Amino acid sequence: EMLSPDPQRLLDTLVPLMRDENLYVRMGAVMVLGRMGERAETALPELIGVIREDRDLHARMSGVSALRAIRPPRDRDVPKLAAEIREGDLVRRLAAIVSLNIAGSNSAGAAGDLLTAMEDKEEIVRIAAAFALGNMGAAGRRAVPRLMEWLRDNSPHIRMSAAGTLGMLKAVEAAPLLEKAESSDPDPDVRLSSALSLQLIRPRGEESLPGLLSSLNNPHPEVRGSAAMALGGVDGWSELAVSQLIDTLNDEYPYVRIGAAGALARIGPKARTAVPQLLMSLKDKDPHVRLYSLVALEAIRPKRVK
Repeated sequence: EMLSPDPQRLLDTLVPLMRDENLYVRMGAVMVLGRMGERAETALPELIGVIREDRDLHARMSGVSALRAIRPPRDRDVPKLAAEIREGDLVRRLAAIVSLNIAGSNSAGAAGDLLTAMEDKEEIVRIAAAFALGNMGAAGRRAVPRLMEWLRDNSPHIRMSAAGTLGMLKAVEAAPLLEKAESSDPDPDVRLSSALSLQLIRPRGEESLPGLLSSLNNPHPEVRGSAAMALGGVDGWSELAVSQLIDTLNDEYPYVRIGAAGALARIGPKARTAVPQLLMSLKDKDPHVRLYSLVALEAIRPKRVK
């Protein structure tokens, strides 16, 4: 067996790791539990602790996915999954919601029950229900008014999930609230989620350039990096955009420099004025910046960069 011939010994190793200080260690332990499936049943109490209490939403949602693998729904029929949301315990409610999320638009008949679940007493159930509605397409748009209210919630995890789901639903009417969250929310993950969702909502043509160029000067690095990446996807091209991206290659935060190099790669040969700065970025102290700079140089001058 790839994982371990002794499941209990593996569980004894994994359970403490779910409380590790390092996010990636915690998420790795949770994912291995999910791969163990029903053999990890005895670790459910600790996994529920992660789902309810972990300080990072990504870890909590990884726990939700693992939970479904360990305790799968008894039936994948949409009406029966909807009934699980209404009547099941925490484990059953979450497993049912994840199954509906995977089904996407095919689970539209459960939209009403997912909207009700957005008011569940458990925060993680509310968040999981919102993401499921985000994957549902037109039927999920019924959640937009409530999600817009969530952007003012006291919980950063609720605000982050609201911002992400509004982007999934391409809720244009939420753009002003997302712009406010992008610029002034106290939580960096909420600001980043808002910035990424605005990329999905805003027009892709040159009319989006002024807003994106302005965001390159935002005081929050996650917003600057997101704006830089988005500039590479704008339909049309502007010398000003390339000029500002060249300046952004000197940002103090690696994430922002990576976004700038990635955008220049997407612009391609029209970004040839960036070549000198990209050559300097090949010596950047961050390996990811060096890699993206090389990719950009190859995209701009494919036959001349070694």
